[in-house]
Amino acid sequence: MTDNISYLRAEYEHQAQVILEADLEAKKGGGNPPGGGDLEARVVALEKTSLEIREKLVRVEMRLDSIESNMATKVDLANIASKDDLNGFVRASSKDIQDLAVSFHKTMNEQTWKFVGVATALAAIAFTAAKFIHP
Repeated sequence: MTDNISYLRAEYEHQAQVILEADLEAKKGGGNPPGGGDLEARVVALEKTSLEIREKLVRVEMRLDSIESNMATKVDLANIASKDDLNGFVRASSKDIQDLAVSFHKTMNEQTWKFVGVATALAAIAFTAAKFIHP
């Protein structure tokens, strides 16, 4: 492991020295331009690369346009109910549910007392009829 690290360090230092020497040579005005002497081939490669970059940029712009067309606008966001609106609705709903529960209990209470009254009346009629039928 340490052999690999020392090898990489030595290789890095060697490459740094080569680059430094090439840079010094270029500053003196002698030698080839950086990257080699075939300038035309380099320009052609750069132009080809720039065309590929343009094509990729067009695809990115198209994706952004499609994303923007699906995004909500300020008007859309203004029409959406806010948290306060929903809290008010929930409070109103819970109040409505409580009112409904109270109303249900009142109705059940009234029905229970009506049943007790009718049951008492029927029992009274039954006992009265039994008294007159069996002397």
